[in-house]
Amino acid sequence: MAAQNDPETFSEAEVYQALRWGMTDSEAARLAKYMTDDPAVVASLPTFRDLGPISTMYSEDMLLLLSLVSEETKRKVDQRILQQNLGKELTQDERERWEKRRSDLRAALIKAGKIEER
Repeated sequence: MAAQNDPETFSEAEVYQALRWGMTDSEAARLAKYMTDDPAVVASLPTFRDLGPISTMYSEDMLLLLSLVSEETKRKVDQRILQQNLGKELTQDERERWEKRRSDLRAALIKAGKIEER
């Protein structure tokens, strides 16, 4: 059972969606299986089955991509950032930089035809 302060996991489908914007579907599917921190998926991987708890650290760039998948995934990203900052919220400057990077990435993905404008 996950501790109460543990962030929600990113599903294989969420990781796949974020990865497929930058690679082929088959590469994204293969990599998503190994990048997800979903315990059910991790348990299905023979090389990880007996290693005990697995901790996945997502890079800031990967969290940016994940934040664009859906509102639910964005909520999980915000939770993950809070956890990585040891419970401290981003400062206003940090939040503004984050939102600027997120907005720029979203605009680039829209321009490239990878995601639709909402």
